Amino acid sequence: MTQVHYTCQPCRLHLPVAYAHAMTPTRDAQSDPIERNAPTVDEVMALMPAAQAEPVIEISREQAATVRKLLRG
Repeated sequence: MTQVHYTCQPCRLHLPVAYAHAMTPTRDAQSDPIERNAPTVDEVMALMPAAQAEPVIEISREQAATVRKLLRG
């Protein structure tokens, strides 16, 4: 799945665009080139239709530790 990200200018948080636009409803498109070129929430959601239907997979702390060990090599 492709995720489009956006850096929130006031706080410099790196967020998925859908969340960033939900948090910043008043956009200053004239002064902020990132805002001017940022996709709308609808455009982002069109790119990620499967993300809305995917279940969240919960794992235990032990399983998470095993995954971290495997990723480290």
